[in-house]
Amino acid sequence: MHGASGLTDEQQREAIKNGVVKINKDTHYQMDMAQAVQAFWEKEKYAIVVPEGTDPKAYIPNKGKFDPRKWIVQAENKMQQTVKDFCLVTGSANNSILL
Repeated sequence: MHGASGLTDEQQREAIKNGVVKINKDTHYQMDMAQAVQAFWEKEKYAIVVPEGTDPKAYIPNKGKFDPRKWIVQAENKMQQTVKDFCLVTGSANNSILL
């Protein structure tokens, strides 16, 4: 089923009940990942942005925060949770190698 990212959980269950065997959720996954990364940077923006009132020459970025391995894990964790939730909605839990 193309375009299923906007469907409710109940609509997805109904589609499966009616014979749908493939549900595309790519937009949903992309949004979840983007929101997780955005939330990280909202919280940690001064790791890469000179705070207002700070002399740019005196500012030292925080490598411990802007290292991609630090923020991309936020997107990965959100994706894992989204997939787990989707397995529960679709009835795949305990029938899947994922969950």
